[in-house]
Amino acid sequence: SLFKERFRAAYGLSPMAYRRQCRIEEAARRLERTDDSVAHIAAQVGYRNPSKFAAAFAEVIGQAPSAYRTARR
Repeated sequence: SLFKERFRAAYGLSPMAYRRQCRIEEAARRLERTDDSVAHIAAQVGYRNPSKFAAAFAEVIGQAPSAYRTARR
């Protein structure tokens, strides 16, 4: 649709990919700033399945959530 085309032109991502990126970035902030479990953070950013969250996180960030947290502490 026109919205998708214009959104992609403006942001370089589809609306769904942009939303996913925002959710993962928020999860990364929470991993750095809190001691909450990875499963809890996954739920906070809208992932019901922690393994799907971990796969999405690794795809966007380039490492597993637990490795990301360890590297940032």
